[in-house]
Amino acid sequence: MRVKQALHRSITFWSGILVISFTCWAWWDSLSHASWGHFRDVAVINTRAGVQISNVHRSMKGDASFLGFAVSRDTPPPTAKGYAPALTAPMFLRGGNGEGGTLQGGGVEDPETYAGRTRRYLANQHAGAWLVFIPHWMILLAAALSWTGLLGWRARRRGRGMAVLKA
Repeated sequence: MRVKQALHRSITFWSGILVISFTCWAWWDSLSHASWGHFRDVAVINTRAGVQISNVHRSMKGDASFLGFAVSRDTPPPTAKGYAPALTAPMFLRGGNGEGGTLQGGGVEDPETYAGRTRRYLANQHAGAWLVFIPHWMILLAAALSWTGLLGWRARRRGRGMAVLKA
């Protein structure tokens, strides 16, 4: 008796398709738009071929608009120089001393690029400010590797189950 390994009936298979499709759409969308949301001190921005998570607005804690949850979507000007390279590098930055001082985790960058502008902006923020930028290609790679591993584990597990049924 041969039982077909119905991959199309697997929730792992369809969940992987959904996650990878959503990540590809978010990557494509971030090349032409900036979508963001924030809750209290933490802002999440889908822009410039990646996801940026930061708390640079902590100094504005007294502002009523930063006490709740908000979302927005903007279209940047098409002439923004260095706006959306397809493959960007990850960034992990901490704020300076609020006076344009040294920036932890940053190097010398062209000030006209997104990375250069972000580093310069964060150097003027308070010392507790931080920013993490994760490119979509890294998210897609992590999702694809995890999905492939889970499908391989599923196939191996089902193969062992078939061997037990045959015995």
